[in-house]
Amino acid sequence: MFAFITAALLVNLPLAFSPGPANILCLSVASAKGFKGSLKFIAGLQVLPFLYSLIIAFGAGYFLTQHAYITHIVKIVGSIYMLYLAFCMLRSDSDIKKKPEIKSSFSFGVMAQALNPKNIAIILTIYSLFSVETQDYHFGIVLAFIITLCNFLSHLLWASSAQLILKSPLSKYQDKFFGALLVLATALLWI
Repeated sequence: MFAFITAALLVNLPLAFSPGPANILCLSVASAKGFKGSLKFIAGLQVLPFLYSLIIAFGAGYFLTQHAYITHIVKIVGSIYMLYLAFCMLRSDSDIKKKPEIKSSFSFGVMAQALNPKNIAIILTIYSLFSVETQDYHFGIVLAFIITLCNFLSHLLWASSAQLILKSPLSKYQDKFFGALLVLATALLWI
């Protein structure tokens, strides 16, 4: 079990900390609402990856591999949503003042993950890497906790780094920067 946990952490940590839609949204929400103001949003981001992981651990991975078009549809819809968010960020005035209109609720965090194609793709990829081990659902459950823990730590780190951006000379361009990162993250999903 120790070797499995170590391997799962080594696979998950770089994926969780990479710039993706959820991490960029954490940065954006925290820059507008502050770190404490982003915590409900971050909590909401954890719900679906954990549930998806448990569902896959209990056998849905086989169903999704047999019906790959479902994953493709989610990827298309999620990419459109990500581009919409990027467009909103790119049009923003990037004022440093806290923005009350930025959504930072728990339910918005859940919705953001529901429309995040990187989330589903990464979870499927991780479970396929550990397909032999996760045939035992105990390992699948442990992997669900590892994925969620790595995501949670990543989201906290990205949100806490927002204050560094706000203090930098580039702060007046923060929303443009976040929007550009989101466009890049969307493009990387299709490579």
